Amino acid sequence: MATTLWARFEQLAASLSAAQLPAIPLDGTQHYVARGTQGEPILLLAILPRPRVRIPLQLKNVLVEFDVACRLYDEGGGQVEGRYLKLSCDPGSPGLHEYFVRATAGLVEAFQTPLSAEQADHFVSNCAALFAASAQPAKSTLIGLWGELFVIHEGRDKESLMAAWHAAPTDATDFVGKGFLEVKTTESKDRIHEVALEQVRPASGRDGYVVSVLVERTATGCSVFELSGMIAPQLSRESERKLWRLVAETLGTDVDTAGDVRFDVHYSRSQLRAYEARKLPAPVLQGEALKCVSAVRYRIDFCALPWVPDGLARAEDCLRG
Repeated sequence: MATTLWARFEQLAASLSAAQLPAIPLDGTQHYVARGTQGEPILLLAILPRPRVRIPLQLKNVLVEFDVACRLYDEGGGQVEGRYLKLSCDPGSPGLHEYFVRATAGLVEAFQTPLSAEQADHFVSNCAALFAASAQPAKSTLIGLWGELFVIHEGRDKESLMAAWHAAPTDATDFVGKGFLEVKTTESKDRIHEVALEQVRPASGRDGYVVSVLVERTATGCSVFELSGMIAPQLSRESERKLWRLVAETLGTDVDTAGDVRFDVHYSRSQLRAYEARKLPAPVLQGEALKCVSAVRYRIDFCALPWVPDGLARAEDCLRG
């Protein structure tokens, strides 16, 4: 749904009035995505009458109005009038518009009928957390995030991979279950990756895999938003919320430009390699070194090492134990 929705939104003309909006109905719901007078995306959620008036709320890059009368015009020329919870993305931040449409529309799927005041307030709280994260400095690289999303996209069990995906972008290991999976992504053809000693020899003693992903920029490839949009419909609602939260937390302020960077999925699929972590070379710390040396990082030339056929599937099996 999300990929088609963004493409459909881009085809909408800007509205001439804030009270009369061209809009797209969200499948299976009474809610809409509309286009504002300055081309900005607007999410409109049908609501039940509120017992008390609530004043508008300004979030980071999003204005929330809790009870607004609107007349909407859909793509087929039909009209509908109603009262809505209205979330308007900042017209001055066009780089956020794709993320806004994809992430908020994904959250709406949990509410197919008009929202009560309590449900509307809860929805706004979830959106506030997403957009607060986008105001913070980036916690990791866009390329690294793309590689992790690509592994989830290519995996057999996306729900299990989402459950194993780190709780925060700064966690030492990308995916942890009974075993572990670390993803290394590079634009270089040399397949040389920097690793932390704890990523290949974890103190827990778990078995695991390191997956190497080569990426190639192309105008016709997939952005992190497009990859996320392909993954999201295959997830539970809880996992979908985690997906969009981690995208926002990882990118931070880089979310404005992330939609412009695309990588070739077919190239990365052909260049994905998996390696057993315990077979990778690693420095050995002994004696006094164990007391005074920490945070060891080094580079490995993975081209010189044997990789595991069907390695991603085996890495998933290792995560499950």
